[in-house]
Amino acid sequence: MGAFDAPSLLTRLLASPFLTLLRPLYTFLLYLRTPPRTRLPSTRPVRVVCISDTHTLTLDDVADGDLLIHAGDMTNDGTLAEIQAQIDWIKTLPHAHKVVIAGNHDSWLDERIRPRIPSGPSPSSSSSSSSSSEDDYEHVTNPPTPSTLDWGEIHYLQNRTLALPFPPTPTHPTPRILTLHGVPQIPPLDPSPSTTLHAFQYPPDTNPYTTHPIPPSTDILITHSPPLHHCDLFPHSIGCAHLLAQVWRVRPSLLVFGHVHAAGGVVERGFYDCAQRSWEELCSRRCEKGEIWEKGERGVLGWVVRGGWWRDALDWRMWKGMVGVVFGAARAVVWTRVWGGETAGVGREGWIINAACKAESGLRGRGIVVEI
Repeated sequence: MGAFDAPSLLTRLLASPFLTLLRPLYTFLLYLRTPPRTRLPSTRPVRVVCISDTHTLTLDDVADGDLLIHAGDMTNDGTLAEIQAQIDWIKTLPHAHKVVIAGNHDSWLDERIRPRIPSGPSPSSSSSSSSSSEDDYEHVTNPPTPSTLDWGEIHYLQNRTLALPFPPTPTHPTPRILTLHGVPQIPPLDPSPSTTLHAFQYPPDTNPYTTHPIPPSTDILITHSPPLHHCDLFPHSIGCAHLLAQVWRVRPSLLVFGHVHAAGGVVERGFYDCAQRSWEELCSRRCEKGEIWEKGERGVLGWVVRGGWWRDALDWRMWKGMVGVVFGAARAVVWTRVWGGETAGVGREGWIINAACKAESGLRGRGIVVEI
């Protein structure tokens, strides 16, 4: 088993029986609450279709919507030809706006990794010699750049912000503008950065958002990595801690990512309140520590010895955190559903979506649809 494989029920129980039993209750309480408020009733709704991790494959049928988002890993080998083939497929989709970011498998889009990627045939060439497919870009006199790709009307975001207009509708006569920001950076996957083919990894001791900050006005945040403790396979917990801090700061109406196939298709409600904070702190106490390549290798005996199964009942912080999760979420349910109170409001809560489409036998679903 590796870090990206779904942990078994036994593994989760040995890591933390408290969290294993608390998770379904917490999820149930979240879904009893009123949905996140991402707009005022008078504001034009925008139907967003989210996909990710197609890995050179194409969906036979993609859900209709105003905006299509692909959260990275369009390809397997990350060559120019593979990327262009996926772009050509996305261009055929009927959505008015299409936004794409890169993933770690889209290696050619990372200029640091690009010299290691075999050139293969160019997007415009119908054939190529076997020798040219073995050349890599460090041996090419005039290597291609991202502008070589034919993006059409697709918006490619690489640590970049974009404002998209949505026209009025008969029921909502005022147009709407949404601000999107795309982030391809992921926690390091490979202990050998000088030879890796995985793109957009940041060094273990580096916060990528110091040099690439996310604007606080972001409505839709598109990342390839999940934030830590959200759809990231507890107790492996392979999400990004730096991203989690940024999500709390920005609190986007919609956070879309992929990367973790085994958690693909999961939709969470992000309220960014005391219950969510308590849940994340509990996960931090019992998750595996270390770099991603060090996780997921611990066997049953390792979890018996080093797991939290025997520490949960003795750790007062776990009891305190559990009370914080249940009380905070239950109080919100009573406040919004029984007393009719309002939640934190627009700009303070949103949807969290793992849009990874890749499954063992191909691609799953038609994309995850959310209206914001």
